Amino acid sequence: SNLSIDRTKYGITYSSGNFFEDLGDYMIDDNFDLDITLITK
Repeated sequence: SNLSIDRTKYGITYSSGNFFEDLGDYMIDDNFDLDITLITK
């Protein structure tokens, strides 16, 4: 299963282009993807 999470919804705004201007190459994407595999017995 793949999840796309917006880190700014959880208060993580470090180098976010939505909160700071003129970051240039220092901007970090607000979304990140998680690939989860659930294995059960």
